[in-house]
Amino acid sequence: MMEDEKRVTAFLEMARQHMQRFHELEEIEWKINFSVWALIGGFAYLWVTGHMTTPVWLKGLRAFLIVSIPVMLVHGLALLMLNRQHQTEAKFRNDYRDRAAELLGKPILEKRPHYIGGIRWRDWRWIGWSLLVTFGMTASVVFLMQTAIPVVAVSR
Repeated sequence: MMEDEKRVTAFLEMARQHMQRFHELEEIEWKINFSVWALIGGFAYLWVTGHMTTPVWLKGLRAFLIVSIPVMLVHGLALLMLNRQHQTEAKFRNDYRDRAAELLGKPILEKRPHYIGGIRWRDWRWIGWSLLVTFGMTASVVFLMQTAIPVVAVSR
């Protein structure tokens, strides 16, 4: 019986470590989101203060897609790679927790989240929301650059 107690403790400690890593990955995800959004805001700032000029290719309606889609793709790729790491840590955490429950004689409830392309539906919604914010911010900066006059140009 004492051996089982040590094993349960060890399994729960391993589950705790994987949960801690899961939370660290969540923090990294938010840092990535805010970094991308700050970069977009930085471009707006540079343009408004006159430190950057509007490139010729940024004229017209296609500019919204030419700029926004690549930014979203890079941001989305980072979020997908991070999500894979989240899933790996969650799987290990759940496995260790289930092993501890088995030793304690507790029934393991099988919850099957809905997966699309190997990613939980809930995670797709969060990734989609982040990318929607990225698209909106990028499109807003493109709109700003197409329609507004930089502050420095007005004061000259």
